[in-house]
Amino acid sequence: MEHVVDLAYLNDISGGNELVRNKFLQVVKVEFPQEKAAYFDLIKSKKNKEAAELVHKIKNKFGILGLNNGYQIAVDYEEGLKVEDYSLKTNFETVLTVVSNYIQKI
Repeated sequence: MEHVVDLAYLNDISGGNELVRNKFLQVVKVEFPQEKAAYFDLIKSKKNKEAAELVHKIKNKFGILGLNNGYQIAVDYEEGLKVEDYSLKTNFETVLTVVSNYIQKI
């Protein structure tokens, strides 16, 4: 499944205001790399509860970027982490890569 950033939701919640939209994107651009790095550290350390909490924060960025399938993967992965289920790890990390690639371009 291909994950493509769609800013329609962001445009909607910003009311079409480019300044507001850009502020949202700036928050994603600043916070996401830090959260991604922290996620990998927590997974490596098997700190599932903390990782699940971080996935919860990251999923909201997926939503802002219109990655609806990625958002649902994050919802399910967050719950899975709580019971040591890593079955969606690769899918989730694929969406992380999509977001990383996107924010490097903006």
